[in-house]
Amino acid sequence: MEDIVALTPRDESGHQFVLYSDSTSGEPGCPHEARRRRVTEVIRRLRPRPEFLAFPGDAVMDGADAGQWRHWLDVEMRWARDAGLPLYQATSNHHCYSAECEPVFRRHNPQIPPNGPEDQRGLAYYVRRGNLLYVCLHQPERSDEYESAFRFDDTAWLERVLAEHADAEYKFVAGHYPVFPVNGYSEAPQWCFKPDERERFWDALVRRGVDAYLCSHVIAFDVQVRKGIPQVTSAGAGTSPHMPEGVEYLHVTQLAVDRAGSRYQVLDVHGNVRERLEWPFPAGGAKDWPVVDAVRPPRGFDGILLLQIRTGGGWLSSPGREFWAGPSAGRLAVEVDLPGCGTQRWTGPVLDRAAVQVALHPAMGPGGVLWRWTDEDSWSSMESASARGLSGFRWPAEIERHGEVEARSRFRAL
Repeated sequence: MEDIVALTPRDESGHQFVLYSDSTSGEPGCPHEARRRRVTEVIRRLRPRPEFLAFPGDAVMDGADAGQWRHWLDVEMRWARDAGLPLYQATSNHHCYSAECEPVFRRHNPQIPPNGPEDQRGLAYYVRRGNLLYVCLHQPERSDEYESAFRFDDTAWLERVLAEHADAEYKFVAGHYPVFPVNGYSEAPQWCFKPDERERFWDALVRRGVDAYLCSHVIAFDVQVRKGIPQVTSAGAGTSPHMPEGVEYLHVTQLAVDRAGSRYQVLDVHGNVRERLEWPFPAGGAKDWPVVDAVRPPRGFDGILLLQIRTGGGWLSSPGREFWAGPSAGRLAVEVDLPGCGTQRWTGPVLDRAAVQVALHPAMGPGGVLWRWTDEDSWSSMESASARGLSGFRWPAEIERHGEVEARSRFRAL
């Protein structure tokens, strides 16, 4: 098999690693094991090889079954051990669905340093790799029967670790559950953090300059940005029966970070790059992009469109309504019409200011419709039930103004 070119740091300070998760295997000969093997082969083809493997949970189907853990570690993942690749495992709903699972997890993951909160030693932890800090949280099954899932008290521990390692140039926090809804899934607590849990946790990441939050659980690839920090969800290591046909796929995410920022590429089992992102985008800031007074993408344009909108109730749309942006019930809204999929809708903030910026990033997935107020503010993804994002969208030849609205556009090729 041919080598796959890995993203590498653009300066000597950087790192590159792999994120993948949710194989739910561990049973010899099971279909999940065969699918996980195909994903693993992609990782083994990466050159140069990753520095470590981030695997935020659901390695085995039943975390109480010691036999599954032994098969997963000694057979399925022996290649990583033989190659000397550190594996940063996490608790999760399959790993810790009851208190009885916790000692089983600890026993089969002795590489985890005992530096978590006192009642979570061997479950939550952090690792320092030179100038990179990797923090992994304890996030087991969220149910009424088992209440040792992520708690507000853990945020204090997380922030203390981040403060103690403020000198780390690069900081990544990992946990099994997405904080924000992913890829069209509902906000039910079995899929992500509860709404009242998000702000305190996310603000801790913002205050401490975390590069990204890494998670899985939802069987998809997805990236959502909040207050300038990406939430990267990568759960394509083998549980493919739950993947929507034609939308999601078995995959591994390879990341590189350096002083210019983070980059990722999402590889399917054939080694093809399916999605990618450079963050923060654009390198050098949007101020460096050429400004076009007319909101008309260049012919054949394939890239990022940034709109600066000043609206008094007016809106922007293409003649055939393939694209629409403007106020809806007092909030910013964006709609695009995808061939064969219908209208995809995104909702942004309450429009209580004179102007707002919108970025549309076709290679970023459902989180690729973003907003901010000014050049000095951080980007956040708009809310959506779309599972596709702008993938496959073709920019219309013209975007028209309707009513009281001013707009300027900037473009950057991908």
